[in-house]
Amino acid sequence: MTLMVLLNSITLALEQHGIKKEMRELLDLFDTYFTYIFISEMCAKIIAIGIRKYLMDRMNWLDGSVVLLSVFEIIYTASQGDSVGL
Repeated sequence: MTLMVLLNSITLALEQHGIKKEMRELLDLFDTYFTYIFISEMCAKIIAIGIRKYLMDRMNWLDGSVVLLSVFEIIYTASQGDSVGL
């Protein structure tokens, strides 16, 4: 998962002003894939240790919040008609 976080950080760092449309679409697609990977990780962890133990760890609050914000971003972007991956 550390590798996924690193790769996600790299793709986020590639965003810049005036980026070509094709590159923007590719980065959006990668962002969507990474979100699905992080959702899978969060769900697997909840299944493995249970929701109660998951919520007892403050670091999981941070991870879960980031995942949920990413999901909301995908939903919002899709509702605006600009989504690549959904």
